[in-house]
Amino acid sequence: GSEAINFLNQENSSVQQLYRYLNPMVSSKQLKFVADEEELSIKLTSKEENGISKETSAKYVLSSGQMNVLALSIFLSVNE
Repeated sequence: GSEAINFLNQENSSVQQLYRYLNPMVSSKQLKFVADEEELSIKLTSKEENGISKETSAKYVLSSGQMNVLALSIFLSVNE
């Protein structure tokens, strides 16, 4: 629900912390969980030079290794 989305999008949520810790490629992009009707999508947000935030689907931006790190982060957070 919306409470879970709000928790996951907090900077100090366990998913966000584990992803930043385990991610081999440090970047300024932040994870953003978005509920679209009946499904959850994961987007990466980044700040452009003009201060506007840009959102891109994680499946189009992350490498297979980074996707595995994200899956592992979600798995560890759920089982914590």
